[in-house]
This record gives sequence, C-alpha cells and structure tokens, in this order.
Amino acid sequence: MAAVLVAWLSFMAPTKSAADTENGMTLYLNYLPYRLTMESGSQYDLFLSEVFPERNAEVALLAAPLQRAKYLFLENKNSCLFPSALAVFEGDGGTGSLLVSEPVDYLTLRLYTREPTHSDVALDGFAPSRLGVINGAVASRLFGKKLSHYAVVSSEEQLITMMELGRLDAIVGYHPDIALAFEKHGKPDLVFAQNKFINGFRYPLSFICHENETGRHFIGSINETISKMNQSGRLLEILGPHADVAGSLEPARPLTE
Repeated sequence: MAAVLVAWLSFMAPTKSAADTENGMTLYLNYLPYRLTMESGSQYDLFLSEVFPERNAEVALLAAPLQRAKYLFLENKNSCLFPSALAVFEGDGGTGSLLVSEPVDYLTLRLYTREPTHSDVALDGFAPSRLGVINGAVASRLFGKKLSHYAVVSSEEQLITMMELGRLDAIVGYHPDIALAFEKHGKPDLVFAQNKFINGFRYPLSFICHENETGRHFIGSINETISKMNQSGRLLEILGPHADVAGSLEPARPLTE
C-alpha cells in the first residue's frame, strides 16, 4: 500500500520543488469548497482516499487555491494536478508538453431556475438584475460588458441567500458545484438544474501531468483505476447523483429528488 503524505498548502505557502518529495511525486489539488477540501470525506476527497492506497509510489497531496495550484504544478516537473482540464493551459505556451488522464467527471455551466421548466430556457428570458452570477473569468467571457447588469456575487453562499430571500429568479453557475452548495446548506428545493449546457460549456475534469517518465507512469496507472471505478459504478456512487461521469443529463427537478 502506498504511503500518502497529506499536507495543506495555503495561498502564501512557499513553492514546493521536486526535491521536497524525493521518494515520489507531488499531486497538486485544486481546492474546491464543496468537492475537495482534504477533510470532507466525500466527493473528490473520498475518491482520492480510495485511489491512492492503490498507487505504487509515495505521493504528496498538496491542496491550494486554483491559480496557486496551477503555478506550483507548472514549476514542478515531478508533479501532476487534479482536477483540471487541458483548456486551462491553452494560454500558457500550449498543451503539447502535458498529459491528460481519462475524465473522472465533467464540469458544465448550467442555468438553475426557481421554478421547473419543461422547455428550453434562455438567459435573455430573465431580467438581468434577477439573474445571479459568481464573478470570475467565465462570467466575464460569457457576459462581457453586460456583466455589470447582472446580480454579480463572489460566492455560492451569497447566491443561496439571495435566492432564499426571493431576490433572484435564476442562477448561472458550475454544475455540480452549485447543486452541492445548495445541498450542503440544506436548501436543495430552492433551485432546479436545467439540462442544457450554456454555450456548450462542458469540460472533462482529469489528472494533468507533465510529459515525462513520471507523468506517463502515473497517467497509465490512474487510467486503469478510473476505468475500473467507472465500470463498477463506484465512481458515480462516490460523486453522487449530480455527477456527469458518462455524459448523462439530469432532468429539471428539485435537487432532493
């Protein structure tokens, strides 16, 4: 059984080099409040706890905010990053020197509505001031200069509060993250997840490694594990009913059903 070194890497932590894990590699983890915190015991945390006892070498798991984790990964050639997508690196000199594993699941951009709908719903069907959006790069690309007309917030918690107070009619956000946030705060019946991806936004979330011997070995091994967990149904069991692990879509329904 592989020894797993688990550590928390804060935003201001010093950069780790390959020398810091002399007997193995480093797996940098993108900290996600409702999916990967190193202590939740569910979602990606549970997935990682089941995967790494099967690894053949010692691996250091270091979690950090998205941009910090990406920077550390790019600086350390003896490392991998999870969960991420090649599209994240398209502006960093190309992706030819990177390897990507089979997808663990998919991240989509969805419309969450207060009321169920049985037909396609367009963003322009809502008053901009009644449409909640979390500020960030995706929101900026999606709405452009119109972003200032929408109800822009900084967190899922703010969206939940505004929806609960009746200040919003709909939310644009990442799925399954928004769904998991509402469930975590005990408010799953407040919103309905729509089937349609906004602007075709659907990214595979995978392990990304550098193109070298360490990366090739890790990707080959992790692909076998992902495939086995997917085929057995364990992957979907871990990630829950909101997960998109095989391209299946959810109907528009309360998150509790």
